[in-house]
Amino acid sequence: MTFDLIKNGLVLGSVYLLFSAGFTLVFGAFNVLNLAHGAIMTLGAFIGIYVDNVLGLPIGVSLLAAAVGGGAVNAFLDAAVLRPIVRSARTDAGSQELIPIVVTLSFGTILIGLLVQTVRAVDFTYKRAEFLAQPLSIGGTTISSLAIAIILSAVILTGLVSFVINKTRAGMAVRAVAEDRLMASALGIQPNSVSASIFFVSGALAAICGVLVGILYSNVSVGIGDQMLLFGFVIITIGGVGSLAGTAVAAIFIGMLQTVANNFFQSFVVDLIVFSALLLTLLVRPSGLFGKAVLSAGIARR
Repeated sequence: MTFDLIKNGLVLGSVYLLFSAGFTLVFGAFNVLNLAHGAIMTLGAFIGIYVDNVLGLPIGVSLLAAAVGGGAVNAFLDAAVLRPIVRSARTDAGSQELIPIVVTLSFGTILIGLLVQTVRAVDFTYKRAEFLAQPLSIGGTTISSLAIAIILSAVILTGLVSFVINKTRAGMAVRAVAEDRLMASALGIQPNSVSASIFFVSGALAAICGVLVGILYSNVSVGIGDQMLLFGFVIITIGGVGSLAGTAVAAIFIGMLQTVANNFFQSFVVDLIVFSALLLTLLVRPSGLFGKAVLSAGIARR
């Protein structure tokens, strides 16, 4: 395997990790499959485009604005849309699990529709990210600044989220709400604030991913989040729902697998290989590679 294949696989895997970390965080903590996650990624990419193209600010500001915007919209989804609808629903347990899927899918569709009306589905490019294309020489090999930035962003951000969840009082509050929402509330923890915070972090990671993907592929379109959502679901299923470590391993694995397969096969064969890996994992280990009760996946949101 050549250095270029390894590098490209790590970059793609890091993109998947940035996207999937927030996806599995919400799913693992609150049993919510947030199908608006891809739309939040797309929104983040276009916020970055606006800051870059219209305001003319540095790419770092684009990333920050995208993170804040994507996180805020995702938190709004949780606090103003998802929770009130789930709370007011009088249904059986099966429907209680279906409602968040329908709500987040609808919210994401509306968000994409608004973006289409705003940007007219035209592709855009980042104008102030050219410096990230500059090659760097490391140990006799060359790698772009962008590739390094994507890999470091994925490692640092997901590592920080993992540290907060597992090693801090804030993370203890998240785990308490995930295990027993009513008991956590009785202990003085505010479950609504915790869930809004988790949704904010999840949206921020997706939005940052959107900006980096837009730079990586030199354009942004309203459809960039669709396929990412599908592969995000594959990754968190293989890795184990609620496990950031499992998500990281699965993201890098799928990124490397796709990159190597793309070098030898057509795209439909690559998809066949990826989804065969998913089915094989489910057959051998239905809970995923690292699947365990890291964060409870059975908490009803009331």
